[in-house]
Amino acid sequence: LESERVSAIVSDFLDFSRPRPVKIESLWLPDLIEEVKASWETDPRNEGLRLRVDEPPEAWILGDPICVHQVFTNLLSNARRHTPPGGTIEVRLAQEADAAVLTVQDSGPGVPAELLPRLGERLLRADAARERRHGGHGLGLSIVREIIRRHGGALRFENRAGLLVTVHLP
Repeated sequence: LESERVSAIVSDFLDFSRPRPVKIESLWLPDLIEEVKASWETDPRNEGLRLRVDEPPEAWILGDPICVHQVFTNLLSNARRHTPPGGTIEVRLAQEADAAVLTVQDSGPGVPAELLPRLGERLLRADAARERRHGGHGLGLSIVREIIRRHGGALRFENRAGLLVTVHLP
């Protein structure tokens, strides 16, 4: 199982190392969030964690459905790895005038302030600051950063009673 997971991560990494146009189509984000939530609820690795998803508003974006799904999945996977047992991960979606705004907040220890600007760099892991209970190879957030960049969006990290990740997708 671990070798399959590593193989999938390396494949994703290589895919985003090569120039590839994103397949742009109109996406209804509440459906994507529901798909990711349903997958979360059946994954035994999430036992002992709570996922709280606010009722998503109407939110459309133009994007690649596979890539945007990967963003949601990677952000939740990262949050899961750094949320202690009994902790909560909160997902919110908002619609601004020109963008959908997705936030994912874990209830983990956060990261040192000096590492926040570097989150999303390839192979960066903040192991000393964030308990590494389950794997992690330092590629998930770099894949997220690249997908967001290719969609013309923005990505921000903040410490707020855990790590808060904010994604703006036009």
